[in-house]
This record gives sequence, C-alpha cells and structure tokens, in this order.
Amino acid sequence: MSGDFPQVAVDEITTLVRVLDARRRSALAALDGLDDQQAVRRPLPHTDLSVAGVVLHLARMEDLWLGRKLAGELDTEPWASRHEETDWDFRTQHGVAEVRAAYVAACERSRAILARTGDLSTLAAQPAWGSVHVSLRWILVHLIEETAQHLGHLDLLRDALLAPLGSATTRLTVIRGNSGAGKTTVARSLRSGLPRGALAWVGQDLLRRDILDSPDSPGNLSIDLIDRTVRLALDTGRDVVLEGILSSTRYADLLLGLAADHVGQTRCYYLDVPFEETVRRHATKPAQSFGAEEMRRWYEPLDLVEGLAETVVGPDSSAAATADLIRAGWG
Repeated sequence: MSGDFPQVAVDEITTLVRVLDARRRSALAALDGLDDQQAVRRPLPHTDLSVAGVVLHLARMEDLWLGRKLAGELDTEPWASRHEETDWDFRTQHGVAEVRAAYVAACERSRAILARTGDLSTLAAQPAWGSVHVSLRWILVHLIEETAQHLGHLDLLRDALLAPLGSATTRLTVIRGNSGAGKTTVARSLRSGLPRGALAWVGQDLLRRDILDSPDSPGNLSIDLIDRTVRLALDTGRDVVLEGILSSTRYADLLLGLAADHVGQTRCYYLDVPFEETVRRHATKPAQSFGAEEMRRWYEPLDLVEGLAETVVGPDSSAAATADLIRAGWG
C-alpha cells in the first residue's frame, strides 16, 4: 500500500502524476479476476454501469483531456468513429483483455504527452465547453477526480458481480426448447404440490411478451429482466425453474452467466421435439395466438448453448416423465 502514496519533497507535477497513477492502477485492478461476461454485465439496477464500460470510459477521458484538449491531437480509434455523446455511454461488449489494453495504451499516450509538457500552467490547445482553455494543472486534478469517482463505482460493481448467487441449497433448473415442446407443462408439473414460495417459475414468454411486450430481438429488455428475476429468487432462498425458447443466439450469455454464478445446483434440459410434433401439441391448447406458420419461422433444431451442460430430452418422454426426470436430478 505504501507505494500508492506520493513521496514528499517532490515538485507539484510529480505529485499530481503519482496520485493519478495510483488511481489508474486501482482502475486496472478492477478487471482482475473477472471473465468477459462478468466484465460487461450490468449488475446494479437503474444504471448501465459495467466494469468494462467504466474502465473504457476512463481510457476515453485520458485521450480526451490530455490528447485532444491539451495537445490538440485528433481522435484515433476507437474514439474517432464514435459520437461525442457516447463518451458517457458505459455499455460495451468489449472483453477484459481488450478493455485492459485500451486503458493501458491511453495512459501511455498520456504519459508521453506529459513528458513533452512539463509546465502546469500550459493551456490546452483546444477549448472546453466552447471557449475555456483550461490549464494542464486543471486537467490533472480533473483526471484524478474523475478516476477516483469511478473507483467507487467499480468497487460497487465488483461487490455485486462477485457476491455468491443463491446458496449451496438452492436449485436452478433451465428448461429450453422450441414452441410447443412442452416446457410450460413441465414447469407447471414441477411446481405442483410444492409449498407456496418454494419454487419461482420464471417464464420467458410472461416477462418478454406479456409484461414488457418486447420483440424477441438481440439485446431486448427482457434478457435483463429475466436475469434480475432469477437472481432475486435465488438470493432469497427460492428454487428456480427458468423456461422458454431462450434461443442460443440471444440468451447464451444470460444462461452461461447464471450457471457460472450460481453456487447451488444448476441443471439444464433441452426438450428436443420435431417440428410436426410441436405443431400437434400446440393444436391441443384451448387458446392459440399463433399457428404453424409462425412456429415454423421460430423453429431451431437442437439449439444447444455451447459451453452449457444440457440434458437432451427426446419426444418420447411425456411431460410427467420429464418432470420426474428433473425431480430425480434434484435429489
């Protein structure tokens, strides 16, 4: 820890740079121990903050204030092709290695500029806020303030990401498959007979279609709502059955993240039912808001998620038999 404190009896610019460097090291350390999925996750409600997004934002602030404003340099990628308003957009899909490299490179560019500019009274080549040419002294103080402020955010984000999900006794069961495969029937059977509040049944269709009225598009809002709902239920001691089509192209990160974070038992099942059989089963439902044409568009044969351990259940297994299979897995 002593290395993070600036030495006494040094000049002002050295003191400011050493204080900033200590904050920079702490920002980089926030990425330590996180995988790519954790780094881009937004675990806190009412905010788009992620660890990767915050560190990438800090890289942008280095290049903005020391490169563009102080030195008058043109933006390079990845900033040149971004609208300036996105400097405050903390959403990103860049992984740990890419974000770490971007921040390290930005800090190195800042150090190179400082090596050429040793006078704290030097005014920025480009104005800020339209007409104000701030000094190098102001820029360094501002970067210390900016970085320190976001270190608090990074601490909160890491606490939320690394907190255990559920407990050793909670069970997460994921049931996937095409429309008409029998997922809802199996989930209903699993809950039947259990005490109230023992098992949370999280249905993709309920959250996406009925509550949010959201299209099933990449990055749709229901992905975040499903994630938060499952996590809340597990963290309050409930077992969870998550069921839905949950296409691998749109929901893989959600499913892999839940499976990785949950400290209790996680078991995943894929109901592999031929298209013709899904249509036949769907036709037995009393209320139908869609038909075979829509089901054909949605149908994905054996849409397994890479990296997720899934038990494939064939069409010969009845809903009752599938529910019994899952209960047997619960132990």
